[in-house]
Amino acid sequence: NYAKAVQYYELAVGQSGRNAELRIALGDAYLKTLAYDEALEQYKAAKDHGSLKADSRIARVEKRTGG
Repeated sequence: NYAKAVQYYELAVGQSGRNAELRIALGDAYLKTLAYDEALEQYKAAKDHGSLKADSRIARVEKRTGG
């Protein structure tokens, strides 16, 4: 269940907040729970930490939210 995944990834990000892959995973879990603002925040943080996956995910959230 994605709500449970959010909890686990939040803990993991809290332990190693600079890990871009964990932020992508947390953003994905937020996206699945329709928490678009939170997903976007995590994707942007992942981008700041060098993730090459972030841009496509940011675009996906912005498309869904009209941003």
